[in-house]
Amino acid sequence: MLYNNPAMVGTIGGKDEFMSYIKTMFAQIPDSAWKQYEPGKILQVLKTGGDLQAVIELKSILEWEGRRITTNSHLIGQSWNGGLFWTFFENDGDRSSAQLIKPDLSDDLIIPKKIEKAESILPQ
Repeated sequence: MLYNNPAMVGTIGGKDEFMSYIKTMFAQIPDSAWKQYEPGKILQVLKTGGDLQAVIELKSILEWEGRRITTNSHLIGQSWNGGLFWTFFENDGDRSSAQLIKPDLSDDLIIPKKIEKAESILPQ
């Protein structure tokens, strides 16, 4: 919860509703199915008028029900205190949806499109 963008949490209805939403979204997927879920490269950091904005990779691999889904998506980060603390929200490369969460998103921030690959895997 600590690193989630407050505006995103607010649009879902606050902390309790956000936690419930996340739990519901991932309830069917067992923890053992997640083979990777971690940040990747820092792609961009910009200093704007009142904050720092960044784009970082989010890499995940999910193996579940005979399929492997490999995803490279992107997190938009914001720091209000010179980079000491950051909040993030995921984005699939859609600037207009990112601006709903962060209306002052810099025009210079480049948000790559999400890349997802699904493949069948054989039982071991």
